[in-house]
Formats: sequence, structure tokens, C-alpha cells
Amino acid sequence: MRLPTTLLRPPARALLCLLALAPACYTGLSIIWYGVDVPVWDEWLMAPMFEKYARGMLTFADLFAQQNEYRQFFPNLIIIAVGWWTRLDVRYEMGISFLLACLVSFNVYRLSRQTHDGDRALRWLLYLMANLLIFSPIQYENWLQGEQLIYFVPVACLTSCLSIACASRLSAQMKWLLCAALSLVGTYSAANGMLCWLLVLPALWQTHDAVNRQRRRAWLLGWCAASTAALALYFHDYEHPSRNPPLNAPFTQPARALVYFLSVLGGPVGVGRLLLTVSVGVLSCALGAWVCLRTVRQMRVQDQRPLCWLLLGAYSFLTAGLITIGRAGFGIEQSLSLRYTTYTIYLPVALIYLLPLVARANLSHHTSNNPLRARATLTFAACALILLHAGFYLLGIRWQSIVRANELHARTCVLFVNVLRDDECLARINDDAQELWRDANVYDRLGLLRPSLLTSDRISAIAADEAAPAAVGTFQLTQVSANQYQAAGLAVLPARAEPADAVLLAWERGGHEPRVFAIVGTETIRDPVSALLRRGHYRDARWHTDLPLHKLPPPPLTITAWAFDARTGKAYRLAGTHTIQP
Repeated sequence: MRLPTTLLRPPARALLCLLALAPACYTGLSIIWYGVDVPVWDEWLMAPMFEKYARGMLTFADLFAQQNEYRQFFPNLIIIAVGWWTRLDVRYEMGISFLLACLVSFNVYRLSRQTHDGDRALRWLLYLMANLLIFSPIQYENWLQGEQLIYFVPVACLTSCLSIACASRLSAQMKWLLCAALSLVGTYSAANGMLCWLLVLPALWQTHDAVNRQRRRAWLLGWCAASTAALALYFHDYEHPSRNPPLNAPFTQPARALVYFLSVLGGPVGVGRLLLTVSVGVLSCALGAWVCLRTVRQMRVQDQRPLCWLLLGAYSFLTAGLITIGRAGFGIEQSLSLRYTTYTIYLPVALIYLLPLVARANLSHHTSNNPLRARATLTFAACALILLHAGFYLLGIRWQSIVRANELHARTCVLFVNVLRDDECLARINDDAQELWRDANVYDRLGLLRPSLLTSDRISAIAADEAAPAAVGTFQLTQVSANQYQAAGLAVLPARAEPADAVLLAWERGGHEPRVFAIVGTETIRDPVSALLRRGHYRDARWHTDLPLHKLPPPPLTITAWAFDARTGKAYRLAGTHTIQP
């Protein structure tokens, strides 16, 4: 099956090549634009390791220790090494996630050259569709959180193993050794990394030539011994996390577990809507089962090309099953977490490459069929996927800008954690405020936070120099009842020309220096692209908050508002000063 001749011309192929690389370029730029230098969620748990490393007391046991249900030894090595070198700038860890995705994309391209070697235009079109998924902004939670690189390591190991086994000219012995090493890395990076031992074996088994086939049994025994030892060490002294539901929860409610499984499997296209994710999951299962049956028949006639794609699809399918066993007890709504899409997105990637193989085999066995129908079907599927993900990429700008805004606001609250602790704000990046307070002070003592934590609530400690440009914005104070006021206005940072990361409210009484008493977030945060296109339009820099009088010192009080830049730790006064009388 070949594409129309218009796609075979050099200019068209060059355009397809550029389009195929565009999703990776978008994701790389989005990490630069939207990444925020602040630890988030489990990144705070690394504070004791950094403290031990600074004292020279970090041990192998510390790196190997269980974290939740993982033994993430190799990610721990990366995080400690890169974190110490960059002074805990987690954006570098986000960059590593991006590089791992690029490695996956490269491996997919290498495998495609083995399975679709006769049609270059078709190969680039399929590669474009695969990259739309591999670099999909639906995974924005993982792109913009440094420690989530653990989600990318297992599939990077698996695809590298498949590339080595199916698309390299290395000796059989070298293939087995390299794949065993990569499987070990995957196992001690994330729980589903154990699947590498199972899924890589068929690919290695079928790569032996006639001379080496008699040695397969010896390599098979060695592989089984290595995998058994790796898994035994993984589960040595393993404890089920107390916060996680029991592993038998899915078996006590199989119907809910099935819905959970289908929802996780349909996440790459479902966009967080339960009915849609379940429907996509059902469709993916049905289509995957049909393609698998047709492909197995095709492989019986010595055509082993589809095997690597079957194994890649099985990775997502089995991972969805592991997630269901471990997390279904949290409730069906938890299946909508978009961070799981980094695991399950490879089932549709596999189907992208398997469907043309099935169509080609069908045409070769039924020569009377019109090949135009297959071309039309492939073209329609490609256009549908491209249009669908074009919408996702546009939504991704909004999703990622919201994450950026939340993290910048939370970074402000972290800086004030010792003088003005706002637990509701801190919950944006860690659900245990006390734990975050402790770990933030550890990082601060090690010099790993920029700017450093504030030691005073006096506005003079953070006020920008008088020579600095003034913030653009307003401050209004309205009395809504006898015991409550409402503060509102606009706040735009002068240097960045975008909404303030937070607005600080300060009170002053009796001529004393103003003190910060509240941290307020802006309502809607504009993304950097929109900031460039609409420079000078500040309608989306609004902020407001309620001020109950019982949370303030006795009046008379003078209230001022300040636009805060979480990157520099500087505050810029907003126009407007209001006094609360007794």
C-alpha cells in the first residue's frame, strides 16, 4: 500500500519531515516557557537525601529504599546528581524527561524503518502521527514536574531494547546483555519497568540466526535467572504503602475495576471525561484485539515485522492493568489523572504502525480489493488524528499556563513559609504543609532555593528599589459588611509585562513599617505567547480577596497592595492606599 504520488515528491516529503519533528519542538519550547523552578509534590521528599549527600552520608540503601510502591534507584541517582549540580533547578529534570521522550521517538523511527522500509512518505506520515502522541501536551503534568522523569524511563528502556533486538546488527550475545542491562534500569526506576523482562524476551528470541539458535536456550536460562534475581531483590523487605488501597480491591468490585481499567487505557484521547475515556478504552481494546488476531496470523507465515509493535502495545495494556490493581481502590475518578497517559499512550502508537501492515497483508491476499479504499482509510485516520491533536496542542497552551500560574503562586507561598504560612496555597504543590515547611527549610539551609526563604514579614525586606519601574495595576478596598472588606484590582509585573505571580497585602499602623498579612493569587494568568501577542492588555491580571476584620489588627489601619515577582523575590507597589477606620 503506497500513498498518493503527490506525497512522494521531495518537497512534500520534506514538509512531512518538518511536521513530524514539530511536536517535539513544541514540547521543548513549552518546558522552557512554562517550567517553574520550584519543587512539587514528591520532589519535597528528596530533601533528606540531599541533606545526607551534603554531609557525605548518603548510602546505597538510601537510594535503593522504597518510595511509595517504587524502588526508583536510577531516577534517584539522576535527581541527586543533576539537582546538586544545578542547585535544585527542577527545570533541568524536566529537560531530561524531554530527552527521554526524544529517545523513545528515535527508537520508534528506527523500528518503523524495519517494518515500513518500502515507502518513505508513508513512514514519515506515520512518524508524524506517532510524535503527536509521544509529545502530546495531555501529559503536561509530567512535562512540568521534574521528578516525573520516572514515568519516561521504563518506556525509554523498552523501546531501546526493541530497537536493539529488532533494528540493530549487533551480535546475539551483545543484544541479550544490553537488553538485560536496560531491563534492570527500567525495573529500578518504576514499578511497570519490570514488564521489560517479559516483553523484550520474544523480540530477542526471534532475532537469532540459524547458527545461534542452538544457543538460545542458554541465553533464555540466563535471562530467566537475571529477571528472577532482579524481582526478588525488588520485593525484598517490600511493604505495601499504607496510603494506598489494598491490592485485592479491584477483585472485590470487578465491574468498577473494569471501568477504571478502560478509563486509564482511554486517557490519551479522553481528556479527563469519564464517559469519553471509557468509550475510547473500549474502542482501543476492540481495535487492539482485532489487529492482534490479524497480525498473529500474518506472523505465522514468517513475517516477524509486527512483533515489536505488538510488544509496545502490550506495554500500555499491561501497565493499565498494574495501575488498576494498585490504584482502583482510590475510586474511578482517580483514573482520570492525566499523568497516566505517559504510560498508556503507546497502545495507539502501536496501532498506528500495525494497521497499515494489516491493510497491506489484506491487499496482498485479496488482490481484487481496491487499494484506493485502504489509502482513503489511512488518509482519513491520519487527518482525524492530526486535527484532534491540533486541538490538544492549542489546549495545551492553556493547561500549561494554568500549571505555571499555580506553581508561581505556590512558590511565593513557599518563600513566606516561615513568616506567613498559607496552607491552602501550599496545598497546590504538597498536601502536607508541615512536611513542606520542614523540607523547605532543609533546602534553604543547603542553598538550593532561589530566592532564599524570607525571615521577616516587613515589606522593606522585599520591596523593589525606588529606581525600578513601577508595577502596572490598581488596588481598591470596598466595605461589604460591618465586619468584612473586599480587596480587588489589577497587578502586572513591570519587567515581565505579565500578571503578578501573587499580590501581597500589607497593613501599617501608627507610623510603623508595613507588614505582609495576606497572599492573593490573580484570577486568570495569561500564557507567555498571549503576553507577546497582546502586550499592554491586562484584563486577565485581576485579583480579589475577602478581608474579615477579625483577622486584622485593631484599626485604624492603612492597607497597601504589592505585585510580587516569585522569580526575583521583589515586590512592586500598586497604586492605591486605603485606610480602615475604627
